[in-house]
Amino acid sequence: MGNSKLKELSSLALAYLGDSIWELHIREYFVMKNYKVGKLNNLVGKYVNAKSQNIIFEKIFENLPEEEKSIALRARNAKIKSYPKSCTQKEYKNATALEALVGYYYLNNEKDKVNNLIEKYIIEGEKNG
Repeated sequence: MGNSKLKELSSLALAYLGDSIWELHIREYFVMKNYKVGKLNNLVGKYVNAKSQNIIFEKIFENLPEEEKSIALRARNAKIKSYPKSCTQKEYKNATALEALVGYYYLNNEKDKVNNLIEKYIIEGEKNG
């Protein structure tokens, strides 16, 4: 998909797609470790939630290129009508911004950026504790 066409997409639609892409990549990473289903569910749940996504977003935001910052900010500032009780509104908005970036990367054929996020923030996190 062309870059200009991507910019026209709804930021919440990008987040919707990014949510599923993020979860798929996290699931794939842990499935390849050959864990039992119960452990898989716990590990995936640890990283596929607004609190974890918020932490990752806060770590990467300042170093994003301007175009990616713009996509993230559009998603973070979008009107979201309801929030889960498991996180704050800020955490949820930041998680939405991260998901929009993941959706953008996926549609822009930059899947390596999703893998890099997982490598840096999930795999390294597992190694360190």
